[in-house]
Amino acid sequence: MEPQFHQNGESINIIAAAMANIIAEKLDIQELAVLSTFLSVVSASLGNIASFRALEQSRLEENQKLETEVV
Repeated sequence: MEPQFHQNGESINIIAAAMANIIAEKLDIQELAVLSTFLSVVSASLGNIASFRALEQSRLEENQKLETEVV
């Protein structure tokens, strides 16, 4: 049975919180701080990558649309 995800991301938030609690059990305060900072940087980088890919996809679609109109 595949998990059902709500469109508002509720299930993803629950999974992320559960994982955070499991990870936190094994780490001290300093390790948690380092991991938190690292994951924040990874998150920001993934957001940037997604934005640039979306922009590139939009440009490609616009170019294809223009080429179709010209032909």
